[in-house]
Amino acid sequence: MPGTTLAMDAPATAYSDERLYAEALSRGVDYGQRREGTDDLWLPVELLATAVELAPALALVAPVVAYDCPDDYDERREAAKVTRGVSAGLVRVAHWAREVHARDVGYNTQAWIVQTIALTTHLVEELNPDRTGLLEYLQEANAHLACAFVALQCDRLAVPDCITQAQAAWLATYACSRAALDIPQRRSL
Repeated sequence: MPGTTLAMDAPATAYSDERLYAEALSRGVDYGQRREGTDDLWLPVELLATAVELAPALALVAPVVAYDCPDDYDERREAAKVTRGVSAGLVRVAHWAREVHARDVGYNTQAWIVQTIALTTHLVEELNPDRTGLLEYLQEANAHLACAFVALQCDRLAVPDCITQAQAAWLATYACSRAALDIPQRRSL
């Protein structure tokens, strides 16, 4: 069915991008877990701190997706699964950080989600077919994450923008790792 997946070689429709975002939020539960019973009590800084804890793990496994290495198919597939899971966790944590910040400050997050999806589409299209730029996007995501921490104290309007910028890079990483998992196994000659 057209428009249901985000392929690396074709532009995605808005519908599939929204589904990709929802899928990442759902899949991110394993890595972006919030403490049970405290859903409404967390502060944005606590959620962003969780992202700081997850980001180094993503930096360790994402090169496998960016460079299609190692040669061992099973090892590459496992690394792509971890990349997909950690990036989904980061998307989820960023989503909740923005939601909690919006609750505390008083704004609607839907426009920021739409911006995340649009920016992700742009980043994925830029990565086609060479995914090595993915590592630069992750480095920029870390800078935006740091910016969000600073903005919490001095610029309330910058917080959702910083989170959105970082989240788009993590969602693009999710999309790339998801696409890497769909690549058929190479046959030895």
